[in-house]
Amino acid sequence: HISPLLKLSIQIAAHGIKVTFVTTEVEDGAFMETLPEEQNSITLISIPHCVDEDVRNDALKTVETIESIRRVIPVYLEDLIAKINQSADEEKISCVITDTSYAKFYDLILCNSVYELDSSVSKLIPNALPIGPLLAGKTWPQDSTCLAWLNRQPAASVIYVAFGSSTMASAKQVEELALGLELSGHPFLWVVRPNFMDGSTVKFPDGFKDRVSGKGKIIEWTLQEAVLAHPSVLCFVSHCGWNSTVEGVTMGVPFLCWPYIADQFSNKNYICNVLKTGLELMKGENGITTRREISSKINTLISSDVINSKALHVKDIVRKSSNEGGSSFKNFKSFIEHIKSL
Repeated sequence: HISPLLKLSIQIAAHGIKVTFVTTEVEDGAFMETLPEEQNSITLISIPHCVDEDVRNDALKTVETIESIRRVIPVYLEDLIAKINQSADEEKISCVITDTSYAKFYDLILCNSVYELDSSVSKLIPNALPIGPLLAGKTWPQDSTCLAWLNRQPAASVIYVAFGSSTMASAKQVEELALGLELSGHPFLWVVRPNFMDGSTVKFPDGFKDRVSGKGKIIEWTLQEAVLAHPSVLCFVSHCGWNSTVEGVTMGVPFLCWPYIADQFSNKNYICNVLKTGLELMKGENGITTRREISSKINTLISSDVINSKALHVKDIVRKSSNEGGSSFKNFKSFIEHIKSL
């Protein structure tokens, strides 16, 4: 959840409010690389990680990781808040923003969503304040190498493939995905973390990289918003994590949905059945999504005028909400006024 919280912090700081961002030592290095240099009003504080590395890196132990954090982190936060408030500095902590682990203590619930797309849900949640989409903006570092490659591709031609920061796949599934992208015949940009293949080094099919060298690009990381906003991107093969969902919807990119765990399945339903801006990739009897399913769904998606039209329509709704006078714009202004009144 670091990415949206950092984006929120930058927006808060832009209104003259000092922000202390608390993260774990494990995330510290990567976090600092993405923090814009001019954000002097954001202070980063690291606290020890309470979960062993083998547990953190196992996607199947997500619940165990969350429960460990819930038990240990509050102690560090209480001590930190007390220390800051007892310092000689006149500025005290007036507001604490956390994720949903501590929902029962909330005065407001900030949602990285848009009221017009979630009005029925928002009405059911007391004090819900949709302020999305939370975007990085132009102040964030850019991946110039990746964008330069995209600049050389035809408009609306590239399949963008990314599965978030923790999703893992079997060796067989990696093979089928690689061959499915090749079979589709389209240029592709594929984000492959070093531990994407069941936590081990990714191995591609024999000769795959040579065969796709003129058409495909494989990278370990990129600034996703910039990629999704690029005119050469045609569709988004995604695990449907909420951050990715918001970014793809905001940029008007249709989805091929490949959920793995937790809310990703409900997000998939939201994309395919509510917004109607994507299709689901289906698994076979052995639990593997085949190369032919991948290639077929890519071509079905990109040839669907209805889905592509829906994606652009939703993009327009989202953009209007964040423009001056829009629902998210007003909600965020109300939130800033609330903080300043404390």
